[in-house]
Amino acid sequence: MKRIFGLSVALVFLVALFVPLSLSTGSQPATAANGSDFDPGYIISDENFYAGSSMSQSEIQSFLNNKSSVCAAGYTCIKDYRQSTWSRPADAMCASYQGGSNETSAAIIAKVAQACKISPKVLLVTLQKEQSLISASAPSAARYDRAMGYACPDTAPCDAQYFGFYNQVYNSAWQFKRYANPPGTTQRFTWFPVGAASNVLFHPNSACGSTAVRIRNAATAALYYYTPYQPNGAAMGNLYGSGDACSAYGNRNFWRMYTDWFGSTSANGYGSFDSAIGVYKGIAISGWSIDPNNAASAYAWVNVDGQGGPVKADKSLSWFDSVFPGFGPNHGFAETIAATAGDHEVCVYGTYSLISCKWVTVPAGQGSLDTVVGTWGGADISGWAVDFGTVQPSYIWVNVDGVGSAYKADVNLPWINSLFAGAGADHGFKVKVPAAPGARKICAYGIYGGVSELISCRTVTVPRGTGALDSATSVPGGLVVSGWSADYTRPDSSFVWVDVDGNGSAYRTNKALSWLPGYLPGIGQNNGFEIRVPARKGSHRVCVSGAVAQLGCRTVTVEKSADGHLDSVEAVPGGVRIRGWSVDLTTSQTSYIWVNVNGEGGPFKADAPLSWFESYYPGSGPNHGFDVTVPKPAGTHTVCVNGTEELLGCQTVTVP
Repeated sequence: MKRIFGLSVALVFLVALFVPLSLSTGSQPATAANGSDFDPGYIISDENFYAGSSMSQSEIQSFLNNKSSVCAAGYTCIKDYRQSTWSRPADAMCASYQGGSNETSAAIIAKVAQACKISPKVLLVTLQKEQSLISASAPSAARYDRAMGYACPDTAPCDAQYFGFYNQVYNSAWQFKRYANPPGTTQRFTWFPVGAASNVLFHPNSACGSTAVRIRNAATAALYYYTPYQPNGAAMGNLYGSGDACSAYGNRNFWRMYTDWFGSTSANGYGSFDSAIGVYKGIAISGWSIDPNNAASAYAWVNVDGQGGPVKADKSLSWFDSVFPGFGPNHGFAETIAATAGDHEVCVYGTYSLISCKWVTVPAGQGSLDTVVGTWGGADISGWAVDFGTVQPSYIWVNVDGVGSAYKADVNLPWINSLFAGAGADHGFKVKVPAAPGARKICAYGIYGGVSELISCRTVTVPRGTGALDSATSVPGGLVVSGWSADYTRPDSSFVWVDVDGNGSAYRTNKALSWLPGYLPGIGQNNGFEIRVPARKGSHRVCVSGAVAQLGCRTVTVEKSADGHLDSVEAVPGGVRIRGWSVDLTTSQTSYIWVNVNGEGGPFKADAPLSWFESYYPGSGPNHGFDVTVPKPAGTHTVCVNGTEELLGCQTVTVP
């Protein structure tokens, strides 16, 4: 879709023609534009126009904070504007855009610039040129809907399908890139061919005339495709005001605003302002500068909010002499400029002209949320927070699922004063934050100069309880598990689940552990357990679970789950008398024996009382003896007795 002039007919004459956007933005320009420097055939260099990474999201946000500092009540200015965006696939113009919820205007501009490789500076200037959104203190929804003037031709109303801030920013960047005819496109834009002269009108009214303009680069052609008019002499003669009835201001305003805000639209190659980062009490800058007429190390002039001084560009850059043969490597600069907390405009000037300007936020403080560990009743958190405006300990604010309290950050951490010279060392924190059991979002904020700033958020699970499986041992007829389990919702006593080979039961924790209340204040001592679980002879997998989690598993081999003894087999008149005892150690109930005589037999109950038995197998009871007479005729007989799990013995007797 072609963007012709940028506004509907009515808006063209109200804004683009009669209101030349001579607007104060509340700060000094990076460099005052001079109309004599305007070249209609080279409005902006390709290097500047297609520099998609020329500003980071934080730099864009600082720029918006600086230019849109005051907002009228009831309105949302662009620095605070947010919109949920949707994803777009990659094509010949732009890489893919990953949508997001509630994205800031700075994030949208930065992501679109990166995806489409159009300078965020170009997008910011266009937002101001079309709808004055950068400086507006009371912007309407309609202005956001038409933010970039995209799909708003001179001869028809704006196309509503392209309304919306995100839609406008993305589609205008996409269109700027489309004008360059990138590989993968078929229909080519050739009305303003690069390198050739084209007649460019001064005004939508053709009676105002035109002149031939030799368009020198793709970026300038893109601006004419977007707004196909050049400023006349009257418009350029009153650069910050109105011209005459044949004046159009779109491309003039673009060039003037870019120059005022970001410096020269041309790439001179005499320096680079690479980075500006807000640090402790200042701004760390880096880049390079060269005097093309002198191989010696040059100087750069650095202004912060219009005030500054010289910086020597004498740092060694290994690549420099290969790019600028004969000049040597020592032309880099890397300095930290003192600055107060807040948003600042930083401009670096090379030997002959402005290199570039950046917007940066100097932090009022800094902090780190190092650990967040869920524990009984809340979360143990640690870290540090430094208010750069004072050496006194600062405070943090900690929210748990959006609700929180203040805590003092006064733990001594000697390394802090080494990192932030003069800040002191008492800025650590190590606190327990109350929180109910379950998944909780913990957010810590540093409080710097009375203003809170997010340090970090973590999601942590606050446990409902804790415990341990201390041991699992074999005993005759089963196994014994011991340990402790604390349920924070039942501090006096809780339950554990004991599972043996996939089958289990619940047991109460009722063993007193005198040390437990000291280990977990508020938890009663009757939360220990020592549980005997019946199990047959062999290997078993036992697992114990506490209030909310498994305490552990063990493999236990039960050596014996039954016992018995064949005491005597004797012949009696008419049969065989058999005596002994047999016990199933997995139960206190009486068991059975099986008696075979000459290979034939049957069951008999082992329930005779034995006074000594309880002391031999405590808990089994006394009734496990047997005294059985099996009728048999005279002759020799073989008698075998089987207990619960194994043969107790065989004997041969002769019945007379």
